[in-house]
Amino acid sequence: MKGVLIATALTIFLSGCVSQERAAFLNSTPGVELGHKDGYEFLKGYSATFPSQGKYELDSLKSCVIKNITNNEVQLSDGSRSFTGAYTGNYYNITSNSQINGSEVIKTDTSSGLIFAGNGSYLTEGVLAVKRVVRFVGEIKQKDGKTIFEFANIQQAQTDSGAIPNSGFYDVASFSAASPDKVIGVLRESASNINSCLQKS
Repeated sequence: MKGVLIATALTIFLSGCVSQERAAFLNSTPGVELGHKDGYEFLKGYSATFPSQGKYELDSLKSCVIKNITNNEVQLSDGSRSFTGAYTGNYYNITSNSQINGSEVIKTDTSSGLIFAGNGSYLTEGVLAVKRVVRFVGEIKQKDGKTIFEFANIQQAQTDSGAIPNSGFYDVASFSAASPDKVIGVLRESASNINSCLQKS
């Protein structure tokens, strides 16, 4: 969870104090699974369930996933090497960039559905809003007249971490500064879009 601390350090600096208590939103949201690692609580999984109109064919599942999910490369940056000249007093803005490669969306099919991978993004709230990218692995299951979306390996990265070195993707902590509500929003929207496509197939 070191990445969580690094990635939220700028928020802590700006706000002065960040509570590490679980965001209340998580207690009232169905489908949330929390885990613990190195003394921190994080979003381990999330599931969303929709009524189905029957069992969908594998080709329909693949088509709707591909139409609604992307797994593109992610560009990350920071200005941690920037400095102010000791003699000139000038500020030298040095940007460091890194790239996280994307991959195929469809991973494999299963007896009741398929497994896919993707990413999405959101903006944090506040005057100094920042963009974060969420990546995940999802599985679609069809059972008892329902379409179930199960998400795991949920991580996020801040696209530009400013003066702090960009540590890349990290687990989503359960406290509010990590925006677990926004992350779940990305997952829920992904599931909803796929489900809407399936209902039209």
